[in-house]
Amino acid sequence: MSVRWLNLETVVQRLLKQHEALKSYFESEEESDQDRLARLKKRFSDPMTEVYLLFYQAILPVFTSINCINLMLQRTALMIYLVRGFLFSLVRNTMGKFSRPELLTVSDEELVQIDFSNSENLLEVNKLFIGFTTKQVLNRLAADTVEQRQIKKLYAGIRDFYLLKDFPLGHEVLYHASFYNFELRMEADISSIEFFIKRVAKLVLKIPHSNADAERVFSIIGKNKVKSKSDLALEGTISSLTTCKVNQFFDEPCYQFEPSTEMLDKAKKATLLYNKAHQ
Repeated sequence: MSVRWLNLETVVQRLLKQHEALKSYFESEEESDQDRLARLKKRFSDPMTEVYLLFYQAILPVFTSINCINLMLQRTALMIYLVRGFLFSLVRNTMGKFSRPELLTVSDEELVQIDFSNSENLLEVNKLFIGFTTKQVLNRLAADTVEQRQIKKLYAGIRDFYLLKDFPLGHEVLYHASFYNFELRMEADISSIEFFIKRVAKLVLKIPHSNADAERVFSIIGKNKVKSKSDLALEGTISSLTTCKVNQFFDEPCYQFEPSTEMLDKAKKATLLYNKAHQ
């Protein structure tokens, strides 16, 4: 589904409300050469489409309601120090739906080390949370039109959804950013301050003290890229001339430069090739 995350829950709810009407509409349409219409007709003709939508309807509120995460992270103010706490709250609220019960009581440090891709840390497939309504509809379809392979595919996809692969719980930047939180200033660790100072210092040292070099290059290009030399290719001759001018004659004036015999031979060959190519 190509939908922005903030709108996904609303879109799913609207699709479910209009599911029967949309299904009837697309099934009544004749075969079409349009790929998009053909895909929609295939999806709405598949009874499992409603099951997937019902699962999203059941699980998406977990991601959108915790401490108003979506709204908090849309602020223009500095919020990076809250991200780690939000992630831990989100993971803990989600874990009960797919992980073994004894893992719910672990500390934050232990939670970071849990490998959710390990099946030993997960519930059995048929015990994963999919939502009460989703379960009812799936049971009805299983007794009528849906094959077991489709049900297995559904649960495999739900398990992959729950793996939390992209959650950077142990990211060092998020860990050390907590010292920005004014409410936790008494618990701030000097190592977190040093972590950011070192990185800021490196960034500052990388900033050029002057833009003279860039201006010099613009000037060289401006003198060569003129109307009287309109045939000079930007990716070819202009680039080569600029490279030569930037990298030569810094140690001695150009009028004192004496090219070697080897360099002159290469220049003559290059000139011959250039003239042949532009005849």
